[in-house]
Amino acid sequence: MPTPIASNQHQADVGRTSPMTVLRHVVRGWSINRSLVIAGVALWGVVAANALFRQEGPHPAPLFEVAQSDVVRQDALARPVATMPPSRPAAEGPDELALVQQIQQALAARGYDVGTVDGVFGPRTEAAIVAFARDTGHEVRGLSNAELLARITGAAAGAQSAPQRRVRTTPIRIDDLIAEHPAAAEPQASQPSAVADPLVLAVQRVLAELGYGPGSIDGVVGPATRQAILSFRADRGLAGGGTVTDDLIAELASVTGKPVVP
Repeated sequence: MPTPIASNQHQADVGRTSPMTVLRHVVRGWSINRSLVIAGVALWGVVAANALFRQEGPHPAPLFEVAQSDVVRQDALARPVATMPPSRPAAEGPDELALVQQIQQALAARGYDVGTVDGVFGPRTEAAIVAFARDTGHEVRGLSNAELLARITGAAAGAQSAPQRRVRTTPIRIDDLIAEHPAAAEPQASQPSAVADPLVLAVQRVLAELGYGPGSIDGVVGPATRQAILSFRADRGLAGGGTVTDDLIAELASVTGKPVVP
């Protein structure tokens, strides 16, 4: 079968590709890649500028992340350090040990918690001393142990001893009192006792028999006898008061059927 002339010509052209044609293809490919590189660099620059300069707060994914330990260390250096009061020196020797024990006992007696009374200025004893200074207004800084003990015991003694009120007395003689109040020194005259009246005594007996309750049968017109007479008069329709009169005696005799005689 005869070969087409066009196909043979194409294969001949492909086999005869010139160096200029190859160089042209290389230059065309580099132009395309250069445009992509420039576009990528520009996009990265926009993103970096936004992350570094246009964010109001910290970026959720910062480009340059700082270690958390470095941040904590910087905060600790910037934060002011709280100053604690200097601790009291440790007790040296048996005398100082006993002195510290006395301090602890004095504080415990005033209600402060010192822990164990062991002669050691521990944290609880230090806290008790600070509380004592705050409550009493005493300055305890710079005091020796002996001075501190004297300050604590002196405050306790001052709190327990209340100021006593002194009363000034002036001796007075009995003769002076009698001279100023002579009436008080004189014996009061005794009031004469009421004398029993035989007639009143007889009236009281009759009223008691009739049930009017004259009180004591003593021959004296007292409140109870007077009220009994008034009740009897009211029941019998008699006028008059609560005294013993002739009409009262006549009415009592009429009621009882016998004379009222002393």
